Amino acid sequence: MTNEESSIGCNASSGRRLWSGIAVSGAIALSWLYLNLPTLQWFTRAVREMSLFNLILLGLAGLFFIVQGIRHRQQLLRWSAVPVLRPLPLALMFGSAIAANAFRWFLDLDRLPAICFILGSYGLLGLFLDSAIWQKRLSIAVAIATLLPFCIKFGTGLGFPVRMLTARAVEFILARANVSALSSQDIIVLENGISQVDLPCSGLRSLWIGTLFLLALTWLEGRRIDIRWLLVGIANLFSLMLANIVRVLALVILVDGLKQPEIANMLHIPLGLMGFLSCCLLAWGLLRFVPKQRSEKRTEEVSRIQRQKNFKSLVPQALVAICVLALTLLPQPPSIAARSLTLADLQLPSSIVTQEISLSPYERDFFQDYPGVEARKLRFEVRGLSGSAILVSSPTWQAHHSPELCLLGSGFQVDKMERRQLASDTLGRWLSLNNGERSAAYWFQSSERTTDEYLARLWGEMNRREPIWVMASVLFDRASRPDDSAVQTLIASLNQAIDRRLEE
Repeated sequence: MTNEESSIGCNASSGRRLWSGIAVSGAIALSWLYLNLPTLQWFTRAVREMSLFNLILLGLAGLFFIVQGIRHRQQLLRWSAVPVLRPLPLALMFGSAIAANAFRWFLDLDRLPAICFILGSYGLLGLFLDSAIWQKRLSIAVAIATLLPFCIKFGTGLGFPVRMLTARAVEFILARANVSALSSQDIIVLENGISQVDLPCSGLRSLWIGTLFLLALTWLEGRRIDIRWLLVGIANLFSLMLANIVRVLALVILVDGLKQPEIANMLHIPLGLMGFLSCCLLAWGLLRFVPKQRSEKRTEEVSRIQRQKNFKSLVPQALVAICVLALTLLPQPPSIAARSLTLADLQLPSSIVTQEISLSPYERDFFQDYPGVEARKLRFEVRGLSGSAILVSSPTWQAHHSPELCLLGSGFQVDKMERRQLASDTLGRWLSLNNGERSAAYWFQSSERTTDEYLARLWGEMNRREPIWVMASVLFDRASRPDDSAVQTLIASLNQAIDRRLEE
């Protein structure tokens, strides 16, 4: 065989391997997209629901990245048609895929699989891009994954669960200091006052901006994203949450403990800024212990050797494609459709006289914004005890609330609130209103249990175990006691009637 024939044979063999490598790459990419089809469908729905202004902002952000890609096209052209198997991109891709499937099973929160999809997709790109370029842009990818799912569909009340957790943490600290306090939704009820943890107090913005600050420092200083960086990130989030809890605790003590609301208003923003800056300095100091990225020349040489090895044998790449395809065979959780639970014609004992009353315009407008929600309001009288009750069945926590917030908004004064066993099988809360002139009670009920905690109701829905709940709120026309026989009869009858509807 002549040298020319040998050269032709080698070129033909290299061409076949190249096309085989491209086929394997396509198989990996298509399998990855099919694996994340539910997340892609969620992104499509979220983009359709975006406002025109947010669509323009999203388009400008996409245009910015396109311009940056054109400016740095020489670096982006350093890619391989045949996937290069590197540990970190593979771990990021498969770890994100497994985590996304676990989230779908155990948490009904679409944004978490969306974050995993973005991170895993960047891990997939790491099999084709130059290792040095991929490592250098990893912090930007993490920032996009952290922000994008919440930016395109922000109206989810994300700050609300954070406020609830903050209120619970402050309640726990006060209890350790022998201060009687009970948190509910985003308020803290003390013996001598009520403090509300509003949106600026949730600390959500601090968590986002603090995370972006850490990612920006990582990119500017060329730090590697590895296990040590992950520990720094966890410490950064923990310090930001702790600083916010300390700020809210200080404000509650100033307002309700020391009766100094003017000083609290003066210190509200300075305390937040001091805590945030202290956390940023701490993150900057901890980042010193994270090593910098390898030099591009060394990384490029390693990548070149890996590409040569992978080009000779496509078996490992084919195994990756098979593994991604195998992940698509994992069982997916069944979708939870919004189910409407009717509350009309509840079967109550004849001793309880009820009369249907209309919802207020505000209540009607609020509840009709959520599919599958039904609200019923009625007057009752039992053994000389009268009042009103509102029952709301809902498959989403956003259509429920802690009823004392409505009482406060309606002009009632909450004197005292306590956790009580309202009936033999009804755990709820008992409230004293308007200097003891009136009383109220409420609870949340699912097919499995009753609870007085809105956070427990929210978690029961998010973990997919209790998809539909009923909120029951009772306002008595006069002061009553939770152990009164008429009160016990009313609450037990309402509980049993709701339970029968939940089991239908």
